[in-house]
Amino acid sequence: MSNTLEGISGQTADISWWPKQAVFLRSGLWAGYWSPHCEHWFQKRLESIRNHAAELKSCHEWPNILKFSRKQTVKVVRGNDVAARTFLESFIA
Repeated sequence: MSNTLEGISGQTADISWWPKQAVFLRSGLWAGYWSPHCEHWFQKRLESIRNHAAELKSCHEWPNILKFSRKQTVKVVRGNDVAARTFLESFIA
């Protein structure tokens, strides 16, 4: 959805109820799989939208909203990748 910014004619901003997929996949929520934490966040956001309590967010706002524990999440994702690779390589060798 595009929305004209107040006081600035001719300029638009993309706003949405949900983050774009690329933003979500780089967020602190995504650990490489749909976790209970992802589901909890999704359900809370959906309820907020249905109750008319949620605000539309711009593509610049979503990364900050989904920051959470990004550094720790990156460590989990890397650890999962290493464990999966090691496991799969044990069948090849």
